[in-house]
Amino acid sequence: MYGNELATGGSILTPEQYEGLHKYYKIYFINTLRNRYEMTYQRPPPGKNPLSTRDNIFWEAFSQISYTNITQIAEMRRGIPEFFKAGSHWLVKLHDFIQTETGEAIAFLIAWHDQFLDREAIRSALADYARTNPDGVFMAFRKERDRLVPLISASALHRRLLEHPANAAMARGGAFTTHVFAPDEWFVLARPSGAMRDVWLAAALPLKPELAVFEARRRRLAGFLLLSLTMVILLGTITAQHVVPSIISVKKGLTAVTGGDLDIRVELDRSDELGVLTRAFDEMTDGLRQRQRLSTFVSGTALQALSEGTTSKPRRGPGIVLVSDIRSFTTLCENQPAATITGMLNRHFDLMADIIHRHGGRIDRFIGDAIQAIFEPHLPGDEGLEKRAITAGLAMLREMEAINEERCFQGLFPYAIGVGLSSGDLLFGGIGDPAFRFEISVLGESVAEATGLEALSKSAPGLPLVMTPEIAKAGGALTACAVPLAGHEKRAFVYQANVTSDELLRLEQPEGDKA
Repeated sequence: MYGNELATGGSILTPEQYEGLHKYYKIYFINTLRNRYEMTYQRPPPGKNPLSTRDNIFWEAFSQISYTNITQIAEMRRGIPEFFKAGSHWLVKLHDFIQTETGEAIAFLIAWHDQFLDREAIRSALADYARTNPDGVFMAFRKERDRLVPLISASALHRRLLEHPANAAMARGGAFTTHVFAPDEWFVLARPSGAMRDVWLAAALPLKPELAVFEARRRRLAGFLLLSLTMVILLGTITAQHVVPSIISVKKGLTAVTGGDLDIRVELDRSDELGVLTRAFDEMTDGLRQRQRLSTFVSGTALQALSEGTTSKPRRGPGIVLVSDIRSFTTLCENQPAATITGMLNRHFDLMADIIHRHGGRIDRFIGDAIQAIFEPHLPGDEGLEKRAITAGLAMLREMEAINEERCFQGLFPYAIGVGLSSGDLLFGGIGDPAFRFEISVLGESVAEATGLEALSKSAPGLPLVMTPEIAKAGGALTACAVPLAGHEKRAFVYQANVTSDELLRLEQPEGDKA
């Protein structure tokens, strides 16, 4: 405040630079301290103002040239380090006031060249880097006149490794990485220092140790992969030998069952899941065989109801009942061995059931030597229903002729059948106890009527096929030669004596087949 000063300086500033810096801050310090004293104590500071008129003129002139309030600017920058250019060097300055018991009576200004501090900081960092990375190389460069100059002396190897990457980083204005071979491979990184002005840092690490570690890891990984592949192949081979044949056997069994062969068995003696699977498969085929055998004892009506899930739903609908019976069957049973009768019946039923199915009929049941079948309309208003039933009856009679020719050729006894056809409303429903015995039966007057008409077939002068007048009327050309049965004109129609089944069946064949 009184102009007393203690100043020391180095050789960085020229006398003119030092004089300008000294005068600027001397005027600022004295004016600021004296003004604060006057504001604090409400009186002028004691003693004479050490600033001369020339100093005040310099301050005013500098303010006018700068077009700013230089006192306010200096006050705002108190305690803040600032860079300023001094010739070819960048210096750092710091100014502030020191608080004393009597107030702010002392001010200081420090200016220094950061190159010296940078060098010491870099030396310290280099020592730390060398301790943590004994194989690494570290250098620092300062930018001087658009070129980089090492801040710390280094060996020729270090300079050869790091000078070019550092210059490349300076040219890019950012970080730069590369690989250098001198003679071993090095990884080099160069980048600007974030804390030091115009300072660029470069470091290099030898890759040989890292590559050795990587190679060791690669070999371990390759060994692990090879071992894993060997284990996979070994396990795959064991699995293929132990599991695949069983799966193939099951697949073959499924294919055979799909084709209708229910006698196939896998029978693998295994205690694992595949063994459980094959045993379940064999149990399934056993069950299917049993169901197939049982189906021969179940009527076609019952089978259809079971397949459609309608066993508990009675229904009524139109249809034609066909009843066929073997003549004098009781006498045949008395005169022929049981095996002969059974064989005859089985073949008879097979052939006749096939004919009925081919003409759209369905076996309802076998009653001793008799066949009871049902013909239902394929669609509402099916006009071919009667023709299908008549054609089936005629085909059965023609098949009977072929059977007897074969039996006579074999030296076996012949036999004859009769056929009765009746149409009307039929009742389809389940009868019996589902827990013990349950049947799907066809009920109605037509069933009894067809049985009675079949009995009248003994009196038929031509073919032993008897039908109701309604069926004969709807038969078209098939029944053109049908006439009422004598004595039963209102309930039965039969064919004339001179008509054969072959002639009638040809009426239903296409023109090409007739030729």
